[in-house]
Amino acid sequence: MFGIGHVERMNAQGDIDHSTGLLEEAKAAGKKIFVIEYLANKTNIARAWKFMREHDFVLSVGQRDLYELSNIVEPDARKAEAGQPAAAAAKRAN
Repeated sequence: MFGIGHVERMNAQGDIDHSTGLLEEAKAAGKKIFVIEYLANKTNIARAWKFMREHDFVLSVGQRDLYELSNIVEPDARKAEAGQPAAAAAKRAN
């Protein structure tokens, strides 16, 4: 619903409809649908809860910077690798 551009902004309705359609297909096939939205704004959180309840999806609200939860990437490494191709970063990791 939010954050396709990695900022807390509502996605375009076409993107929401497309994703919702795919999730509804999976739900119809017997899958439970778990959705995480990276939100801080209370109004956005309320909108997401309402939407997920309407579709019988399970919502979790979290922070976008999930790497901060596990601390697996050191801050200096993030700065050094910012903007570099993933292959170069992976090569250094090995």
